[in-house]
Amino acid sequence: MRVNGEEVGWSLSGGMHFSWAELVLSAARDTRLRPGDVLGSGTLEQGCLLELGPLADGEWVRPGDVVEIGAEGLGSLVTPVV
Repeated sequence: MRVNGEEVGWSLSGGMHFSWAELVLSAARDTRLRPGDVLGSGTLEQGCLLELGPLADGEWVRPGDVVEIGAEGLGSLVTPVV
């Protein structure tokens, strides 16, 4: 995870409580999954700004900041704070 291009946190998916196979199985239990459906695992350890606390300057994100989260092989989501 980056804020304004500076890395503020990272995590490995190996620490997930449930595997992706288990998450897909659970999601498909009462519904039909189709191509294009998006599943989320929830936040991984050290992957949430609230969990990490204020940034190095003692502040939280504010309007004008750019927050980026990404995963190798999936790409990144870049979001400006408004």
